[in-house]
Amino acid sequence: MILQCEAITDIDVSAAEMLERLDVELNNEGVHVAFVELRTRLRQLLDRYGLLGTLDREHFYESIDEALAAIDGDTPTAGE
Repeated sequence: MILQCEAITDIDVSAAEMLERLDVELNNEGVHVAFVELRTRLRQLLDRYGLLGTLDREHFYESIDEALAAIDGDTPTAGE
């Protein structure tokens, strides 16, 4: 599952708790969430709420193409 996060600028405590529960449930089912284009402020909030201990930072990507390549097992080359 890929979440495109460019437009997300804020997250509150309730949303953070829900995101943590969702991530755990999906991971238990073998589904991993890929986060794309996280803004600095959102990363800071995820850290503040302790989610960077739960969410796998290896599933944070700079672009959708990068996330798709990782999911497909491909290594993107320069210029792609």
